[in-house]
Amino acid sequence: LIMAFVGLVPTALAFTLWNAALNYLDAGAAGPLQYLSPVGAMILAGPTLGEVPTWSLLAGLALIASGIMLCTRDELRRRPESA
Repeated sequence: LIMAFVGLVPTALAFTLWNAALNYLDAGAAGPLQYLSPVGAMILAGPTLGEVPTWSLLAGLALIASGIMLCTRDELRRRPESA
């Protein structure tokens, strides 16, 4: 049951944040934000499952964060015009 919680909550949160981001960004810019789902699972796995983050996991988090920043840096500077 806890493993389902760790898997489902970050996924639901990622989709909710992605839908909220669509109010401010176009779909191409908001798409990379879905890669935050494993980050949420890692954050929940610590307190719920007692997992300790390893260096490789932290390196993966850094790669996810840098990939999201690289993909969205131009889109964050310009906002879509209101219709």
